[in-house]
Amino acid sequence: MNDNDGDTPMNEVLKDNAGEAKPLGIKVRRVLRGHFGKVYACAWAADSEHLVSASQDGKLLIWNTRTGLKKYAISLQSSWVMATDYSPSGRFVASGGLDNMVSIYEVKMDEPVAKDATPVELMGHEGYVASCTFFDDGRILSTSGDSTIVLWDIERRAANMKFSDHHADVMSASLLGDSRSVFVSGSTDTNVKLWDIRVGVEAVKNFAGHDSDINSVKAFNNGTSIVSGSDDSTCMLWDIRTDQHLQLYQSDRILCGVTSVDVSLSGKYVFAAYDEGVVRVWDTLRGDILETLAHEQSRCSTVRVAPNGQAVISATWDNLLRIWA
Repeated sequence: MNDNDGDTPMNEVLKDNAGEAKPLGIKVRRVLRGHFGKVYACAWAADSEHLVSASQDGKLLIWNTRTGLKKYAISLQSSWVMATDYSPSGRFVASGGLDNMVSIYEVKMDEPVAKDATPVELMGHEGYVASCTFFDDGRILSTSGDSTIVLWDIERRAANMKFSDHHADVMSASLLGDSRSVFVSGSTDTNVKLWDIRVGVEAVKNFAGHDSDINSVKAFNNGTSIVSGSDDSTCMLWDIRTDQHLQLYQSDRILCGVTSVDVSLSGKYVFAAYDEGVVRVWDTLRGDILETLAHEQSRCSTVRVAPNGQAVISATWDNLLRIWA
Protein backbone atom coordinates (compact mmCIF):
# COMPACT_ATOMS: atom_id res chain seq x y z
CA MET A 1 0.00 0.00 0.00
CA ASN A 2 1.42 3.40 -0.91
CA ASP A 3 0.42 7.02 -0.48
CA ASN A 4 -1.16 7.15 -3.94
CA ASP A 5 -3.57 4.24 -3.38
CA GLY A 6 -6.35 6.64 -2.50
CA ASP A 7 -6.28 7.94 -6.09
CA THR A 8 -6.31 4.49 -7.68
CA PRO A 9 -9.62 3.37 -9.21
CA MET A 10 -11.24 0.61 -7.17
CA ASN A 11 -11.33 -1.82 -10.12
CA GLU A 12 -7.55 -1.53 -10.51
CA VAL A 13 -7.02 -2.18 -6.80
CA LEU A 14 -9.20 -5.30 -7.04
CA LYS A 15 -7.30 -6.55 -10.07
CA ASP A 16 -3.89 -5.94 -8.50
CA ASN A 17 -4.87 -7.89 -5.38
CA ALA A 18 -6.65 -10.77 -7.14
CA GLY A 19 -4.96 -14.05 -7.98
CA GLU A 20 -4.08 -15.22 -11.47
CA ALA A 21 -7.07 -15.71 -13.78
CA LYS A 22 -7.38 -19.24 -15.13
CA PRO A 23 -9.76 -20.79 -17.71
CA LEU A 24 -12.48 -22.95 -16.17
CA GLY A 25 -12.86 -25.57 -18.91
CA ILE A 26 -16.66 -25.25 -19.00
CA LYS A 27 -18.34 -27.36 -21.69
CA VAL A 28 -21.84 -28.25 -22.83
CA ARG A 29 -22.89 -31.36 -20.90
CA ARG A 30 -26.47 -31.67 -22.08
CA VAL A 31 -28.84 -30.04 -24.58
CA LEU A 32 -32.54 -29.92 -23.67
CA ARG A 33 -34.77 -30.27 -26.73
CA GLY A 34 -38.54 -29.99 -26.57
CA HIS A 35 -39.64 -26.42 -27.15
CA PHE A 36 -40.90 -25.31 -30.57
CA GLY A 37 -40.41 -21.59 -30.05
CA LYS A 38 -37.89 -19.14 -28.67
CA VAL A 39 -37.00 -19.86 -25.04
CA TYR A 40 -37.27 -16.59 -23.13
CA ALA A 41 -36.71 -17.60 -19.52
CA CYS A 42 -35.80 -20.46 -17.22
CA ALA A 43 -35.32 -21.08 -13.50
CA TRP A 44 -33.81 -23.82 -11.36
CA ALA A 45 -35.67 -25.61 -8.61
CA ALA A 46 -34.04 -25.59 -5.17
CA ASP A 47 -32.92 -29.21 -5.65
CA SER A 48 -30.64 -28.17 -8.57
CA GLU A 49 -32.09 -31.07 -10.55
CA HIS A 50 -35.40 -29.77 -11.86
CA LEU A 51 -35.78 -26.77 -14.13
CA VAL A 52 -38.67 -24.78 -15.57
CA SER A 53 -38.42 -23.11 -18.97
CA ALA A 54 -40.80 -20.70 -20.70
CA SER A 55 -41.13 -20.43 -24.46
CA GLN A 56 -43.15 -18.61 -27.08
CA ASP A 57 -44.53 -21.98 -28.11
CA GLY A 58 -46.97 -21.34 -25.25
CA LYS A 59 -45.52 -23.94 -22.89
CA LEU A 60 -43.87 -24.14 -19.53
CA LEU A 61 -41.74 -27.28 -19.43
CA ILE A 62 -40.40 -28.93 -16.29
CA TRP A 63 -37.18 -30.84 -16.91
CA ASN A 64 -35.11 -33.40 -15.10
CA THR A 65 -31.71 -31.98 -15.95
CA ARG A 66 -29.86 -35.18 -15.03
CA THR A 67 -31.72 -37.23 -17.64
CA GLY A 68 -32.53 -34.41 -20.05
CA LEU A 69 -36.16 -35.55 -20.16
CA LYS A 70 -39.32 -33.49 -19.80
CA LYS A 71 -41.31 -34.42 -16.70
CA TYR A 72 -44.20 -32.00 -16.91
CA ALA A 73 -45.78 -29.61 -19.40
CA ILE A 74 -48.14 -26.71 -18.83
CA SER A 75 -50.07 -25.05 -21.64
CA LEU A 76 -50.16 -21.31 -21.04
CA GLN A 77 -53.19 -19.17 -21.72
CA SER A 78 -50.91 -16.66 -23.46
CA SER A 79 -47.87 -17.64 -25.50
CA TRP A 80 -46.31 -14.19 -25.07
CA VAL A 81 -44.37 -15.27 -22.01
CA MET A 82 -41.29 -13.38 -20.82
CA ALA A 83 -40.60 -14.66 -17.30
CA THR A 84 -40.77 -17.74 -15.11
CA ASP A 85 -39.70 -18.89 -11.65
CA TYR A 86 -39.78 -21.94 -9.37
CA SER A 87 -41.10 -21.65 -5.80
CA PRO A 88 -38.65 -22.55 -3.00
CA SER A 89 -40.62 -25.70 -2.08
CA GLY A 90 -40.89 -26.89 -5.68
CA ARG A 91 -44.69 -26.99 -5.48
CA PHE A 92 -45.38 -24.08 -7.82
CA VAL A 93 -44.06 -22.42 -10.96
CA ALA A 94 -44.95 -18.96 -12.19
CA SER A 95 -44.98 -17.16 -15.52
CA GLY A 96 -45.59 -13.65 -16.77
CA GLY A 97 -45.49 -11.73 -20.02
CA LEU A 98 -47.43 -9.52 -22.38
CA ASP A 99 -50.76 -10.46 -20.79
CA ASN A 100 -49.81 -8.08 -17.93
CA MET A 101 -50.34 -10.67 -15.18
CA VAL A 102 -48.54 -13.32 -13.16
CA SER A 103 -49.90 -16.85 -13.51
CA ILE A 104 -49.04 -19.48 -10.88
CA TYR A 105 -49.42 -23.22 -11.48
CA GLU A 106 -49.19 -26.12 -9.07
CA VAL A 107 -46.71 -28.75 -10.23
CA LYS A 108 -47.86 -32.38 -9.94
CA MET A 109 -44.97 -34.57 -10.95
CA ASP A 110 -47.12 -37.71 -11.07
CA GLU A 111 -48.92 -36.28 -14.12
CA PRO A 112 -46.71 -36.20 -17.25
CA VAL A 113 -48.79 -33.55 -19.01
CA ALA A 114 -51.05 -30.90 -17.54
CA LYS A 115 -54.00 -30.14 -19.78
CA ASP A 116 -56.17 -27.09 -19.23
CA ALA A 117 -54.42 -26.28 -15.96
CA THR A 118 -56.19 -23.54 -14.01
CA PRO A 119 -53.67 -21.02 -12.67
CA VAL A 120 -53.84 -18.48 -9.88
CA GLU A 121 -53.91 -15.19 -11.78
CA LEU A 122 -52.49 -12.03 -10.24
CA MET A 123 -53.80 -9.01 -12.13
CA GLY A 124 -53.07 -5.36 -11.58
CA HIS A 125 -50.10 -4.37 -13.71
CA GLU A 126 -50.80 -1.95 -16.55
CA GLY A 127 -47.84 -3.18 -18.59
CA TYR A 128 -46.10 -6.43 -19.45
CA VAL A 129 -44.55 -8.56 -16.69
CA ALA A 130 -40.79 -8.68 -17.27
CA SER A 131 -39.81 -10.87 -14.32
CA CYS A 132 -41.33 -12.81 -11.44
CA THR A 133 -39.48 -13.92 -8.31
CA PHE A 134 -40.89 -16.06 -5.49
CA PHE A 135 -40.22 -14.80 -1.96
CA ASP A 136 -41.78 -18.03 -0.66
CA ASP A 137 -44.78 -20.20 -1.53
CA GLY A 138 -47.14 -17.47 -0.39
CA ARG A 139 -45.54 -14.36 -1.92
CA ILE A 140 -44.16 -13.44 -5.30
CA LEU A 141 -42.53 -10.29 -6.68
CA SER A 142 -43.21 -9.05 -10.21
CA THR A 143 -41.55 -6.29 -12.24
CA SER A 144 -43.34 -4.61 -15.09
CA GLY A 145 -43.24 -2.34 -18.10
CA ASP A 146 -45.57 -0.02 -16.18
CA SER A 147 -42.49 1.10 -14.15
CA THR A 148 -43.64 -0.65 -10.98
CA ILE A 149 -42.77 -3.64 -8.83
CA VAL A 150 -45.52 -5.48 -6.96
CA LEU A 151 -45.27 -7.89 -4.03
CA TRP A 152 -48.27 -10.21 -4.20
CA ASP A 153 -50.09 -12.27 -1.59
CA ILE A 154 -50.78 -15.40 -3.65
CA GLU A 155 -53.55 -16.85 -1.48
CA ARG A 156 -55.44 -13.55 -1.40
CA ARG A 157 -54.63 -12.88 -5.07
CA ALA A 158 -53.94 -9.29 -4.09
CA ALA A 159 -51.06 -6.86 -4.01
CA ASN A 160 -49.41 -6.43 -0.62
CA MET A 161 -47.04 -3.64 -1.66
CA LYS A 162 -46.38 -1.58 -4.77
CA PHE A 163 -43.01 0.03 -5.45
CA SER A 164 -42.97 2.96 -7.87
CA ASP A 165 -39.62 4.77 -7.60
CA HIS A 166 -38.40 3.68 -11.05
CA HIS A 167 -39.24 5.95 -13.98
CA ALA A 168 -39.27 3.39 -16.80
CA ASP A 169 -39.77 -0.34 -17.44
CA VAL A 170 -38.50 -2.50 -14.56
CA MET A 171 -36.84 -5.50 -16.17
CA SER A 172 -35.42 -7.58 -13.35
CA ALA A 173 -35.35 -8.20 -9.59
CA SER A 174 -33.27 -10.35 -7.26
CA LEU A 175 -33.60 -11.19 -3.56
CA LEU A 176 -30.64 -10.16 -1.46
CA GLY A 177 -28.92 -13.34 -0.23
CA ASP A 178 -31.18 -15.34 2.08
CA SER A 179 -33.29 -12.30 2.86
CA ARG A 180 -37.04 -12.43 2.44
CA SER A 181 -37.40 -8.70 2.92
CA VAL A 182 -34.66 -7.02 0.85
CA PHE A 183 -34.34 -7.07 -2.94
CA VAL A 184 -32.75 -5.18 -5.81
CA SER A 185 -34.18 -4.16 -9.17
CA GLY A 186 -32.92 -2.95 -12.53
CA SER A 187 -34.74 -0.72 -14.98
CA THR A 188 -34.54 0.87 -18.40
CA ASP A 189 -34.18 4.17 -16.50
CA THR A 190 -30.51 2.96 -16.15
CA ASN A 191 -30.73 2.67 -12.35
CA VAL A 192 -30.33 -0.20 -9.91
CA LYS A 193 -32.38 0.24 -6.73
CA LEU A 194 -32.36 -1.49 -3.34
CA TRP A 195 -35.61 -2.01 -1.46
CA ASP A 196 -36.49 -3.18 2.07
CA ILE A 197 -40.14 -4.10 2.58
CA ARG A 198 -39.74 -3.60 6.34
CA VAL A 199 -39.06 0.10 5.70
CA GLY A 200 -41.76 0.82 3.15
CA VAL A 201 -42.31 1.24 -0.57
CA GLU A 202 -39.56 3.78 -1.27
CA ALA A 203 -36.13 2.62 -2.45
CA VAL A 204 -33.45 2.81 0.26
CA LYS A 205 -30.47 2.98 -2.14
CA ASN A 206 -29.88 3.90 -5.77
CA PHE A 207 -26.93 2.92 -7.97
CA ALA A 208 -26.37 4.94 -11.15
CA GLY A 209 -23.66 4.46 -13.74
CA HIS A 210 -24.96 2.60 -16.78
CA ASP A 211 -25.48 4.51 -20.02
CA SER A 212 -28.44 2.49 -21.29
CA ASP A 213 -31.25 0.11 -20.28
CA ILE A 214 -30.52 -2.33 -17.48
CA ASN A 215 -31.91 -5.74 -18.47
CA SER A 216 -30.82 -7.89 -15.54
CA VAL A 217 -29.64 -7.68 -11.94
CA LYS A 218 -28.41 -10.33 -9.55
CA ALA A 219 -27.48 -10.11 -5.87
CA PHE A 220 -24.48 -12.08 -4.64
CA ASN A 221 -25.07 -14.77 -2.03
CA ASN A 222 -23.07 -12.78 0.51
CA GLY A 223 -25.79 -10.14 0.50
CA THR A 224 -23.34 -7.26 0.06
CA SER A 225 -22.83 -7.03 -3.71
CA ILE A 226 -24.89 -6.70 -6.90
CA VAL A 227 -24.08 -7.24 -10.56
CA SER A 228 -26.08 -5.54 -13.32
CA GLY A 229 -26.15 -6.07 -17.09
CA SER A 230 -27.09 -3.39 -19.62
CA ASP A 231 -27.71 -2.57 -23.25
CA ASP A 232 -24.58 -0.42 -23.03
CA SER A 233 -22.61 -3.71 -23.47
CA THR A 234 -21.30 -3.70 -19.91
CA CYS A 235 -21.87 -5.33 -16.55
CA MET A 236 -21.16 -3.47 -13.32
CA LEU A 237 -20.34 -4.69 -9.81
CA TRP A 238 -21.79 -2.65 -6.94
CA ASP A 239 -20.99 -2.73 -3.22
CA ILE A 240 -24.08 -2.17 -1.07
CA ARG A 241 -22.19 -1.23 2.10
CA THR A 242 -20.25 1.63 0.52
CA ASP A 243 -22.67 2.52 -2.31
CA GLN A 244 -19.74 2.22 -4.70
CA HIS A 245 -19.19 0.84 -8.17
CA LEU A 246 -16.33 -1.67 -7.74
CA GLN A 247 -15.77 -3.24 -11.15
CA LEU A 248 -16.73 -2.77 -14.80
CA TYR A 249 -16.95 -5.76 -17.12
CA GLN A 250 -16.41 -4.52 -20.66
CA SER A 251 -14.33 -5.06 -23.79
CA ASP A 252 -13.79 -3.09 -26.98
CA ARG A 253 -14.80 -6.26 -28.83
CA ILE A 254 -18.23 -6.39 -27.21
CA LEU A 255 -20.72 -4.18 -29.03
CA CYS A 256 -24.03 -5.83 -28.15
CA GLY A 257 -26.24 -5.67 -25.08
CA VAL A 258 -26.28 -7.86 -22.00
CA THR A 259 -29.54 -9.79 -21.68
CA SER A 260 -29.01 -11.67 -18.41
CA VAL A 261 -26.53 -11.97 -15.53
CA ASP A 262 -25.88 -14.42 -12.71
CA VAL A 263 -23.04 -15.20 -10.31
CA SER A 264 -21.32 -18.37 -9.14
CA LEU A 265 -22.09 -19.80 -5.72
CA SER A 266 -18.75 -18.54 -4.37
CA GLY A 267 -19.13 -15.16 -6.05
CA LYS A 268 -15.83 -15.63 -7.85
CA TYR A 269 -17.36 -15.58 -11.35
CA VAL A 270 -19.94 -13.47 -13.14
CA PHE A 271 -21.92 -15.06 -15.98
CA ALA A 272 -23.31 -12.68 -18.60
CA ALA A 273 -25.49 -13.55 -21.61
CA TYR A 274 -25.37 -11.33 -24.70
CA ASP A 275 -27.51 -10.51 -27.72
CA GLU A 276 -24.85 -11.92 -30.03
CA GLY A 277 -25.42 -15.47 -28.76
CA VAL A 278 -22.69 -16.04 -26.18
CA VAL A 279 -22.32 -16.29 -22.43
CA ARG A 280 -19.12 -14.76 -21.12
CA VAL A 281 -17.64 -15.83 -17.80
CA TRP A 282 -15.88 -12.95 -16.03
CA ASP A 283 -13.46 -13.08 -13.13
CA THR A 284 -15.35 -11.02 -10.54
CA LEU A 285 -12.35 -9.25 -9.01
CA ARG A 286 -10.01 -8.98 -12.00
CA GLY A 287 -12.67 -8.11 -14.56
CA ASP A 288 -11.14 -10.51 -17.12
CA ILE A 289 -13.01 -12.83 -19.48
CA LEU A 290 -12.21 -16.43 -18.52
CA GLU A 291 -14.51 -18.31 -20.93
CA THR A 292 -16.82 -17.61 -23.85
CA LEU A 293 -19.69 -20.08 -24.21
CA ALA A 294 -20.95 -19.98 -27.80
CA HIS A 295 -24.54 -20.63 -28.89
CA GLU A 296 -24.22 -20.80 -32.68
CA GLN A 297 -25.20 -17.15 -33.18
CA SER A 298 -28.62 -17.58 -31.58
CA ARG A 299 -29.60 -14.86 -29.12
CA CYS A 300 -29.06 -15.97 -25.53
CA SER A 301 -31.96 -14.74 -23.43
CA THR A 302 -31.15 -16.14 -19.98
CA VAL A 303 -28.29 -17.59 -17.98
CA ARG A 304 -28.86 -19.19 -14.57
CA VAL A 305 -26.46 -20.86 -12.13
CA ALA A 306 -27.79 -23.93 -10.29
CA PRO A 307 -28.37 -23.40 -6.54
CA ASN A 308 -25.67 -25.96 -5.73
CA GLY A 309 -23.24 -24.13 -8.00
CA GLN A 310 -22.38 -27.21 -10.07
CA ALA A 311 -24.00 -26.29 -13.39
CA VAL A 312 -25.15 -23.36 -15.52
CA ILE A 313 -28.17 -23.29 -17.84
CA SER A 314 -28.52 -21.00 -20.84
CA ALA A 315 -31.73 -20.44 -22.80
CA THR A 316 -31.68 -19.29 -26.43
CA TRP A 317 -33.84 -18.29 -29.36
CA ASP A 318 -32.96 -21.50 -31.24
CA ASN A 319 -35.56 -23.27 -29.01
CA LEU A 320 -32.86 -25.02 -26.95
CA LEU A 321 -31.50 -24.99 -23.43
CA ARG A 322 -27.89 -25.93 -22.75
CA ILE A 323 -26.42 -27.20 -19.51
CA TRP A 324 -22.80 -26.23 -18.93
CA ALA A 325 -20.38 -27.54 -16.32
